[in-house]
Amino acid sequence: RRPNIVTKRKSTKSNELSRERLSRAFYLCDGSYDNFTFYKDKFQKKVYTWSAPLVDEWLVESKYNGFAKPVYFIGKRAKEIWVIVRGSYSLDDWLTDFSFTQSVMATGSYHKGFYQAASNLWPSVNKVIKEYQSQDYEIIFTGHSYGGAVANVLHKLASSCYKDLNDKFIGITFGS
Repeated sequence: RRPNIVTKRKSTKSNELSRERLSRAFYLCDGSYDNFTFYKDKFQKKVYTWSAPLVDEWLVESKYNGFAKPVYFIGKRAKEIWVIVRGSYSLDDWLTDFSFTQSVMATGSYHKGFYQAASNLWPSVNKVIKEYQSQDYEIIFTGHSYGGAVANVLHKLASSCYKDLNDKFIGITFGS
């Protein structure tokens, strides 16, 4: 008997994960640490570049960093809004990571530091969602490590607050 073979097909739904979307999320997460246009590995064996801008326009570039206040960016590309949260980089980020008692909320149980960080970013994210909700944009939450965990909480908050837009919210996180 022959095994079932799954063939690749072009996605018919815009909210499905594609290689291009996954790659963009990776580069945005990587760029959130230093620079959004140029990528080097630590051994400088390869240089990674993206052939086009990762986003068309930055709506929010918050480089302020503090306890439960991660660096984050919100960018617009085509009919997508990208919410990018940087991972642990500073002492404040690590202190937030270590604030791991549980917060129980109506939407679920959360790591206290991650929930606090997401709550600090929520006003900016919510403002952007409100602005673009009637324009058929998809909102993609992404981040690496601490940033990925915060992006997951933001995704959950958005899904809880905007139930009619749940099919427009996408989460792509790395090491969260």
